[in-house]
Amino acid sequence: MSYRIGSLNLLKSHRNEDQGREFYGFIYDVIADEGIDIFAFQEAKNRIVIDGILRNLPSSWIGTHAYGSEFSYIWNANRVEECSKSCEPRIFYDYKASTHMKREPLYGRFSPKYLDSSNEFRLIDIHIEHGGSDTSATIAHRRFECELTKGVIHQTVNTHRYGNFKRAFTVILGDYNLDCIECNVCEPQSVQTLQEMKTTLKNTESDYSKSYDHFSFDTEKNSSVPYTVSRIDAVNRYFNGDFIKYKKNVSDHVPVKLEIF
Repeated sequence: MSYRIGSLNLLKSHRNEDQGREFYGFIYDVIADEGIDIFAFQEAKNRIVIDGILRNLPSSWIGTHAYGSEFSYIWNANRVEECSKSCEPRIFYDYKASTHMKREPLYGRFSPKYLDSSNEFRLIDIHIEHGGSDTSATIAHRRFECELTKGVIHQTVNTHRYGNFKRAFTVILGDYNLDCIECNVCEPQSVQTLQEMKTTLKNTESDYSKSYDHFSFDTEKNSSVPYTVSRIDAVNRYFNGDFIKYKKNVSDHVPVKLEIF
């Protein structure tokens, strides 16, 4: 049995009534059509947005919004559950580094209900700081945050032993603000970044621009774990190719999906 994890930068915290109706319907359709079990969001700057999403989903869906952050998880409690209330999704500060990320990630532990009880998903939801322009300094900073996440943060999360130790499948996901090839130049090489298709919309044209939305995990350690990563071509599938309408109602990003086990 496989599990599917989605990720999407929401961009907007506020939508008018018509946009909100379209947006919530879109999230419902993506979850239903793609079989998503856990959805990670970036730029979810308002708890009202997450509450609205949950009101428009079946009652088995629950979620959390980290106060003072832009990150959220929602998940289908019929399929996965938090490992324990003491380890509910939270902003992750507990790593040793001289410089921290501009946006500290949201860390969540989830136990899949229909796999061996010794398994758990450890998810690290990130949004690397863009910097506003593509200068050598801003790109260098993005690469620094990427290496910090893939190296220090991933290592800390992946190796932590809780009282009732479980086999951890640790995944970084979110908006990297770096293309996949650039991410994989960042160390450590064992933590590979996946999903190369373009996921961000152009500002002036109805087309995709960059590949900024990815998943990263230790492909060496998890070499026996079957997985697929994909872009959900939401504009064409749900908005009949209308990039402008999609951007107004949803985001300038489209979702990505990781299917594992």
